[in-house]
Amino acid sequence: MSGRNGNEKWTPKTAEIIAIGDELITGQRVDTNTAWLASQLALLGVQPLWHTTVGDSMEQNIEAFRIASQRADWTVATGGLGPTADDLTRHAIGEAFGRPLVLDPASLEAIESLFSGRKRPMPERNRVQAYFPQGCQVIPNRHGTAPGIDLWIPEGCGKSGHRVMAFPGVPAEMKAMWNQIARPRMLLETNLANRTLSFQTVKLFGIGESEVETLVPNLIDRDRDPKVGITASQATITLRISSLGSDPAQALAFQQPTLDLIHAKLAPWIFGSGEMDLEDAVVMELAARNQTAAVVEVGASPRLAYALCRPSGGRAVLRNTQWFPDLSSLSRSFHLPRPSPLPADTPEDLGAVLIAAAQGAKELHGSDWGIACGYLPEQSAVEQSPGQTFPWTTAIVGPDRPQILDQVQLGGHPDVLPSRLIKHSMHRWWKQLAGLA
Repeated sequence: MSGRNGNEKWTPKTAEIIAIGDELITGQRVDTNTAWLASQLALLGVQPLWHTTVGDSMEQNIEAFRIASQRADWTVATGGLGPTADDLTRHAIGEAFGRPLVLDPASLEAIESLFSGRKRPMPERNRVQAYFPQGCQVIPNRHGTAPGIDLWIPEGCGKSGHRVMAFPGVPAEMKAMWNQIARPRMLLETNLANRTLSFQTVKLFGIGESEVETLVPNLIDRDRDPKVGITASQATITLRISSLGSDPAQALAFQQPTLDLIHAKLAPWIFGSGEMDLEDAVVMELAARNQTAAVVEVGASPRLAYALCRPSGGRAVLRNTQWFPDLSSLSRSFHLPRPSPLPADTPEDLGAVLIAAAQGAKELHGSDWGIACGYLPEQSAVEQSPGQTFPWTTAIVGPDRPQILDQVQLGGHPDVLPSRLIKHSMHRWWKQLAGLA
């Protein structure tokens, strides 16, 4: 792709993140540092390409650092900078790149002062934390005894060499060192201050990842600029558009044609952006119109009302919420006529009752909207078989008294199905609120 505004196209730096520790490789502790560092590198315009987890083995640590130096511009490591025998990071970096460890008197003084301030004698073993690979810059640790390492390797990946940065595994110490020392140093020394990585997200519901690719071919190609990533979580699809620019305005402008394409091809399924989900979209629309709602749920319902209470302001727009285990109890509560003898609870029967319940709840509680949804107890998703679908019914009665009945067959994994069911109702409702239905 050609350059932007006459400038040569930027090639972002690449990075590999190495998390070190037996507790990580055996699953005894979850590695949160890698995810955080990946997001911070991305904000600097550095593209994380590999995540590596390695145990407390000298041989494997040396190998991990050497491999990273040959395939990425930067290596960022966490863990293994403590004083004990299984803390091998400083030694592994030294061995990997032929840099003997040398004492840094300023770091030793800082460690001694830390122990002195806590009125504790410094164990001799902590002296090792003041040793660093020859030629590196120290990343001071103001909150602990493990300073970090910042080493430039001229013979590393690419023409410009390779940079290795190592931080302690304690998340609070690592984040403070990154924000206070490492990040400002990177911005200054690598000229990243002149580049901004900008992100925008588009949220969709009612369409799958493969359908997105079919409707917008080549949208998520790896060599595309701007890049578009796609993820699915709890039945919501997120498109994440990212690009570099000399400032945020330029980066966002470069993304606009891609955003226009997405909205042109996927408009029926788009409901928002950023971190919002469908419950946020519904609550925002209600609040913007100063409108309220009453919610009725029946049968094996996944709790639409609970989801609507999560966003800020959700409780303010809900006048009342009710749940009923079956149609008989719902009919008695709203004094709805039922044939005698009572028929089997069928989807058709459910639809007629839910329309009446939505209207009744709206009138009873003086709300602008009444929404009723659910499916029947014998159709519970708890024991669903593979490929099974369920008749999900939504009834919506609005301020102008339109009556909407929506009945669909929906399926999915038991962990995702409840979200998909209530989001289907919210999406149908949101479209009505936004004037898109």
